[in-house]
Amino acid sequence: MSKFDWRSPASYQSVKDGETSDFAWEILRRNPKYQADYRNTVSKHGQVTPEFRRRWGLCFRS
Repeated sequence: MSKFDWRSPASYQSVKDGETSDFAWEILRRNPKYQADYRNTVSKHGQVTPEFRRRWGLCFRS
């Protein structure tokens, strides 16, 4: 069982300095449609494709 206490303000100290992109990523990665699309894309292509990235609006810093 997770030790994360969602009722405790102390549990959220780490997100205090988070950027918008950090929150966007956390929301996206929990999206069941995103998860299914990711699994499907990786099983077909072995990695994410440019189309996958466009579909989900993903842009990674290099």
